[in-house]
Amino acid sequence: MQNKLLLLIVGLLSFSTWIDFISILTYVGYELALSPMGVALVTISMLAPKAIFTKVFIAIIKRYQAKQILLISTAVRVVCTFSLIWVESLQLLLVILLIRSFTIGFLQPVTLKQAKSSIADLGSNFASSLNMINTLSKIVAPAIGGIIGIYLGETAVFLLSAILGLTACAATFSLAEENSTQQHEADLQADFNPQSADNLKRILILLGVAIVIINGVSAMFTNILPYAFNYYEIPKIAFSLAITASAMAGICCNFYILKQSPNVSSFPVKVIFQAWMAIAISLSALVASLTSPAYSVYVICVCFFVVSLFRTYYEVYLTTYIYSLNTEVSVKFITIRQSLASYAGIAITLLAAVSLTNYSPINFMLSITCSSIFVALIWRFNCRALITPA
Repeated sequence: MQNKLLLLIVGLLSFSTWIDFISILTYVGYELALSPMGVALVTISMLAPKAIFTKVFIAIIKRYQAKQILLISTAVRVVCTFSLIWVESLQLLLVILLIRSFTIGFLQPVTLKQAKSSIADLGSNFASSLNMINTLSKIVAPAIGGIIGIYLGETAVFLLSAILGLTACAATFSLAEENSTQQHEADLQADFNPQSADNLKRILILLGVAIVIINGVSAMFTNILPYAFNYYEIPKIAFSLAITASAMAGICCNFYILKQSPNVSSFPVKVIFQAWMAIAISLSALVASLTSPAYSVYVICVCFFVVSLFRTYYEVYLTTYIYSLNTEVSVKFITIRQSLASYAGIAITLLAAVSLTNYSPINFMLSITCSSIFVALIWRFNCRALITPA
């Protein structure tokens, strides 16, 4: 019962996060009529707190009950979302988005801590369910938000987002208090002891490199592909078909993992490397196809399908591994993972924006994917030298 309730709360908050994403960008672009730099600042304000306040998240989660943190952070988040209705200046908008993003940064580590203390069996099924919720939210919520925004305006979207947050807040009261006995038993079963501390530090470094490259490259392509498609006159329908293919791959992969229920108790080196190489090679093929518009639509759809398939595969296995660790270590890992992904998204997106003023999209994107493959091979070699592969 507790796992379903926790997944419901995560689902409501994830849906709330994504349903107003398009509306915020539309609002700043049309209502506030901001410059490109202003729009960039808005995007960064939604990523920066999760990147910067890693130590703050870890300290607060270590000190207080997960239920209390989830309740307070959700309540503040609802107030921030509701206040977007009356924002009329960039300065006030940035302040509200920074506070809102800070509260959103608690969701992943708090969910982990609450799950570890109240759910007896945390296997790949729970991680896959979380990933499924996030995948569906990214696909369905922006579409619904966009439709509501067109017919009822951005105010209605912000109001709906706030209502979803309030519902999650109310549901949080029904969560069980942290069970220190169950959490302690789970930690005893976790693959962690003082002798493995050095090994975990090495794993954290290797994990950090993988996250920065995989997440950063994925975020960069998401942001610049619409520009590249327009530059090479790719039909507009290609992007819609690609997103559909991506969604299908993510859902299929999640269902497959739910059915298989794999046990992931050691660092999934093989899975990460396979996903890394598959994503980099698929994106290279996608870029190479841009010069042939007649065939590129088909290649783009296939590449998006493969990228989403392996990205989901990698995310679920990595999350399952993190959940298998000692509670304190797992909270630290998942918070750092969130931080590095945000840093990567900011840095590589800014790099792309600067580079595209001097280079063609194909040259820039191919240089990124080829560099990613080279780094992946070095990473795999270092995994052999530092840790025992999964």
